[in-house]
Amino acid sequence: MKKIARILIILVLLMGSVPNISKAVTSTHAVVNTSIIEDTSVNTISVPIKKAPREKKLDLVIVQDLSESFRDTYPNVASKLKEAIDLMSPVIDRSQFIGYTSIKSSDTGLPLYSDPKTILEAQNEGQYNEFFNVIYKNEMTHSLTDTKATIDNVTSKQLYGNGTPTAYGIQEALEDYQTNNQVKEAERETLFLVVTDGFPNGDIKGEALTPSISMAQLLGPTTGINAALSNITSAGYLSSFGLWQNKASLESEWGTSLYNNYNNYINTNVPNFVSRNEFFFNMNSDDNSIGEFSSAVKDIIQTNLNDQLSISEKVSVGQTYVTSSAKVKNSAGEIVAIPSPYQEPTFANQTLTWNLDALPEGDYTVTFDVTGKIPVSSTPSITAQGMTLSEGAFFDPIQTVKPIATDTNFNNLTSEIKVIANDVDTSKPGVYHVTYDVMGELPANNNKAISLIDSGEITYRGTLLKTLEKLDFTPSVTGRIATKTIKITVTSRPTITAVDKKIYVGDAYDARKDVRANDASDGDITGDIEIIKNDVDNTKPGVYDVTYKVTNSVGESTTKTIQVTVLSKPVIEAIDHTIYVGDAFDPMSEVSARDAKDGDITDKIEILKNGVNTNKPGMYKITYKVINSIGESAVVTVKVTVLEKVDLEKTITPKKIVKSIPPVKLTKPVFEVTGNSVEKVPSIERAHEKISMESESRLPRTGDSNGLSVLVGLGFVVCTALFLRRRNQ
Repeated sequence: MKKIARILIILVLLMGSVPNISKAVTSTHAVVNTSIIEDTSVNTISVPIKKAPREKKLDLVIVQDLSESFRDTYPNVASKLKEAIDLMSPVIDRSQFIGYTSIKSSDTGLPLYSDPKTILEAQNEGQYNEFFNVIYKNEMTHSLTDTKATIDNVTSKQLYGNGTPTAYGIQEALEDYQTNNQVKEAERETLFLVVTDGFPNGDIKGEALTPSISMAQLLGPTTGINAALSNITSAGYLSSFGLWQNKASLESEWGTSLYNNYNNYINTNVPNFVSRNEFFFNMNSDDNSIGEFSSAVKDIIQTNLNDQLSISEKVSVGQTYVTSSAKVKNSAGEIVAIPSPYQEPTFANQTLTWNLDALPEGDYTVTFDVTGKIPVSSTPSITAQGMTLSEGAFFDPIQTVKPIATDTNFNNLTSEIKVIANDVDTSKPGVYHVTYDVMGELPANNNKAISLIDSGEITYRGTLLKTLEKLDFTPSVTGRIATKTIKITVTSRPTITAVDKKIYVGDAYDARKDVRANDASDGDITGDIEIIKNDVDNTKPGVYDVTYKVTNSVGESTTKTIQVTVLSKPVIEAIDHTIYVGDAFDPMSEVSARDAKDGDITDKIEILKNGVNTNKPGMYKITYKVINSIGESAVVTVKVTVLEKVDLEKTITPKKIVKSIPPVKLTKPVFEVTGNSVEKVPSIERAHEKISMESESRLPRTGDSNGLSVLVGLGFVVCTALFLRRRNQ
């Protein structure tokens, strides 16, 4: 029993000596997805992690440049500083704002000079070049509101100075913190965040120096910025340095050469004096925006606020990290953005490292992709030619076609060819297809596991949390497939496409119009059509035969006969008319229509135009139209002549005596035939075209022989007119 008790005591002591790392739990990594394209694989590796509520406490000391040159950009930085402070816990975290600058002894009118939070330290007191180094600050506090108000006062009260004694400001902030926090509290980290712009002009003691001749004193490890940062590190605190530069303004003031020397020195040396190289960031107005700089300031605070957590994966030789593939997702599957400077993991010497300090408590999954080569089969190919077969011929896709297969390794794979599709039917003419495939040879190591990750580590709060085992995957290597499709044409007699036609007497007829010929092998062979019979006579109604013949490239012929029906158009019979003014006139009188197919179609006649005016002498036209049952039409136009009537009472008076009447000779009517119309023209030949009458101014003498002649002549004219009128009616 005593031995058992001793063992239990030892176990308890041992367990008590083990660091508490249960706040961040992870199972091992695993391959969750594999994509293979040709000879390249992409594997997605997943690492689950968990962060419990943080135990770390943070003291944040903001060391802020308040020089005149920072006036325009300070509001942007101040906004992000306040956002970062809002992430802090007022219970366990504390914050302090310490602004630094310098002013002339004569600048007593500046708001900064008399502010109650301002501390002035005279330099060169009593001399012509006397000035003040200025510290503007609140006390270290749990109150987030107090620190944010101190930050806002700079803008609202315009608490800006002139100079930039950066090393002095850092050193003063360190000494102030050490004075008020002499006992270092367990689980509490202190971060000094330095935010400045432009060239410094004061050393660690606050002595004014000119950058052009005192670069080492202003920046170096003895009296410069690096010395002040080194003191922070030596005291066991964290430090970060953010530099914003208006490049154009600095080059204008100091010259490009001095600016480049200063910038090169800063970039080369300062990263070695902050807590981590990535806690140094140098941005300028040419390459970045003040918004990006301000966000970087906030990100540094967020990164240092939470407990340290990082993953490290040793990627196997032959594999490489896929840039920008790393992601962090929360328990809801949403991607979580990691703030700078750790937005992306680093990949160097085959090792992927990702600092995830900024993650707050919660369950997360880290994924990233690695890519590498995998074994693949040889690349095969198939050689096979299409062919033309006669209808009914024997066909076997292997024996008839004789396909051949090889690969890039010069292997003969013909015996491995498979027929995967075959619709050939030689009993029916047509175009068919046969498809073959063959697989390349697999490599000897196709089932061998490929190493992706040699080892991995999860580090939490500076302590190794878990060692991740070797990670392999075995690719599912399948042979490359080659396919080949060929065309098999089964030929038959060619076909002629032609249909019966109907035309009308007088219509033009082209025996080749709308006639086509096609062959399964030769395609369109319309140009080879022969007309071996064509007795169509388009001047006579009737049914005629037209016979066509075509022969394909292998001598197979086809003939086809169609019938062409020649129809006559309907005919309208109508004559010209002559009437007198006032006579009644019926335009359908003596008009009829007939059709070779429909017979008498007089009732189908339409009058398209009728301009006859029986009240007015003149020549008029009437147009008739008729349509038969198949839509063919005929149109005829006749003339109607309206003559003036002779009024004897108005024409002959007692005062007028006709001295002589020329004899009138009557002739038969003459009929003229023009086109489809017959014009009937009455003709009277006269010895004279005009009957001359004389008007006497005196009364005729009794017994004048001319009176009787006049009466006889007039009577004859009247009789002739009556005769002609009755005849026309």
